Amino acid sequence: MQTLPSDLRYCELLFLLFFWLSISAAANSQTLVVASNGEHHIDLVNPNNFQVFARVPSGKGPHEIAISPDGRYAYVANTGTGPGGELGNTITVVDLKSRSIKATFSLGAYTQPHDLRVSRDGSLLWVACAPSQRVLEIDTRNGRIAKAWNINSEGGWMLAPTPDGRKIYVANLEGGSVSVIDRASGATQIIPLNTGEIGIDVSSDGREVWVSNSQKDIITVIDTATDRVVVSFSSGGKGAVRVKFSADGKRALVPHTNSKTLVVFDVGQRNVISTIDLPESPKVIAISRDGKRAFLTNPSADNVTVIDLVSLAVLGRIPVGKTPDGMAWSDAPIIGRGKVAFTIPEKNLIPEGIAYDPVTQAIFVSSTYKRTIKP
Repeated sequence: MQTLPSDLRYCELLFLLFFWLSISAAANSQTLVVASNGEHHIDLVNPNNFQVFARVPSGKGPHEIAISPDGRYAYVANTGTGPGGELGNTITVVDLKSRSIKATFSLGAYTQPHDLRVSRDGSLLWVACAPSQRVLEIDTRNGRIAKAWNINSEGGWMLAPTPDGRKIYVANLEGGSVSVIDRASGATQIIPLNTGEIGIDVSSDGREVWVSNSQKDIITVIDTATDRVVVSFSSGGKGAVRVKFSADGKRALVPHTNSKTLVVFDVGQRNVISTIDLPESPKVIAISRDGKRAFLTNPSADNVTVIDLVSLAVLGRIPVGKTPDGMAWSDAPIIGRGKVAFTIPEKNLIPEGIAYDPVTQAIFVSSTYKRTIKP
């Protein structure tokens, strides 16, 4: 059997190394962003090896996190240290590529921002500020507050916009209702429900809003065309603290703090696919874009539980900062920058293979058309 010269075998290994590095870079573009409420920073986690690879400071008491559509920036709501402590009124903007703070948006008199979402084009940020009964609309370019809608209810901690951005739905925990903001008219409608409404999400097709109630343990479905309740049914556990749709809209995931379970629903049928027992009491949920994994923060255990949504089983846990709360998934793009190294002037070459000699530093290019190798 003919063997390659050692320098060419080296080139083959070098090529394989470059290939492996490119795959690793693509994998590392997936980032799980976790807010450490107890240590006032965010952890950047590689979801493939379960390792924290960077930490970036935030304001006091970071809660929910929203990611820009391009995966580049994380917006962190700094709620503060609670009653009797420091009330937060800022949003920290983290550049996930440079792993640094890009900006800090001040909310002025509006305190304890909790949930926040980014518009589809990335130009607007919507922030729920429950104590003032307001939802703020912020220009992401400069952090200025463009609008402040009155939700006319107590406890508007969590919100969810429709995909087209025409409406914003707010779950009112203490108010026992859902507020519906019409962005065009500025009008707010109240849908009476039950005290304890907390988790909320809009389906990917924008047709339905699902709201979870942590006290009644029910899911309420609202039709976005009419803003009327379609149906209510059991959440399948105790303490339904959140609800989250998968990117394809086929599944809805509901974590339960008291029963320590994750209930997976078929959205079309509105029935339970699986109930997964969890090692810790969960709170906030994030789902990978491909829908194959889910992540749950466990504030009392200082870690994140990883769920395989294919086998519907627990994969493991990721140690993070103290009292992890908000969390979000980012698919930040890998931006490659290159330049032309050289140009072969010969026409009709039709180059195919390429090899590098580390001794002479020559590059060899093979031609499929001329059946030659050019150094």
